[in-house]
Amino acid sequence: MKSDKLYEDKKILSYIKQARLKQDDEQLSIILNNSKLVISGKVVKVNEIKGKTSIGTEHDPEWKEAEIQIDEVIKGKAESKNIKILFASSKDVMYFQSPKFNKNDEGIFMIQQTNPQTAKNFLNENMVIESKGFIVGKERASHIKSLIK
Repeated sequence: MKSDKLYEDKKILSYIKQARLKQDDEQLSIILNNSKLVISGKVVKVNEIKGKTSIGTEHDPEWKEAEIQIDEVIKGKAESKNIKILFASSKDVMYFQSPKFNKNDEGIFMIQQTNPQTAKNFLNENMVIESKGFIVGKERASHIKSLIK
């Protein structure tokens, strides 16, 4: 009797785990399909932004620029082997879950296109703003590919 109960509990936990993984994949699919460019690579440099970086509110993203050496293009087209992206380095409540890059960070980058005003201000059309716009490590690249439509 005890073993039957244990078996049922394990079965229920397995279903819960499968449902959570499916839900995670659905959320990741939305981010991937809204991304302009998806790459695996490594941050080779992080730069401070020169000039005006404030957006004029109390929720300043404190933009920085990461230069990423591309290992593989998973979605989209990259113009060169390196790409520069903007990211919010602020720990403000609006941005605390946004990825904060450091030199040598490796992983999968899901890159969004900035709005035209931000692109003009910072001379950069690429920005990671989704809190889940970066996956540490490259192990999940084949799984990521399977989620892109």
